[in-house]
Amino acid sequence: MVERKSATDIPRRRRAIYMGLKQYLEGDDLLNALCIWQQHYSRLPKFAITNFVRRITENTGLASSRAAIHLSLTSSLMLNEDSLGPDPLADMRHYLGSRLGDSEAESILGGSTNAPDDGARRSDNIQVFEILMNSFFTGISDSQQTAVADVRSALLRRLPELIRDPNQLQAISDWLRDGKRTLQAELDAGQLQQLLHAAYVVACDRLGPVRTDQCLTRALDTAERSDAGRRQSPRMWL
Repeated sequence: MVERKSATDIPRRRRAIYMGLKQYLEGDDLLNALCIWQQHYSRLPKFAITNFVRRITENTGLASSRAAIHLSLTSSLMLNEDSLGPDPLADMRHYLGSRLGDSEAESILGGSTNAPDDGARRSDNIQVFEILMNSFFTGISDSQQTAVADVRSALLRRLPELIRDPNQLQAISDWLRDGKRTLQAELDAGQLQQLLHAAYVVACDRLGPVRTDQCLTRALDTAERSDAGRRQSPRMWL
């Protein structure tokens, strides 16, 4: 299951976001971007920053720097805590408080009234996709114990054809190699559909279509019974 980050991890990541942005933004623009991250993206997976970067660079002079900003943020998020700068929370609180009032600022920065945005809904999609795929892999293993390793390996070899973004490619590769790892990637519905179809094809090559269909049917049922599956049916990717 994709785990949204706990509140205890947010201050460290906020410091990393601040560090990654400060060479591109300053003053109120920087504080506004940090508040957007805090309110809408801080509880998504650590490296789920693509939509955040797109949002803060839209209709600005930074659109051409989008890739560089993404790389800067990714690099900062990988730093040890000792290498990060100070927590900008106090400045963010002052910035929001002067515009919205202290109560509203505290509500936003405390995360108590955060409404899910498009990124959060996509995270639900990632969650149900992971449940679906893990159940599918389990079914393959139950059907033929050695087959799941072959299916994972074959899917890994096909990944570069399906996923172009290097950060996404690395996250999915790590997830496929380590069955206990959560899928820390931000993917759209089309990409998830491509991955499922590719997994189905390589499973058919290994198990045959009848057994593969049986495994997929059971996996769909399992995913639909999950909390995320009740919010978003995995059958959208068929």
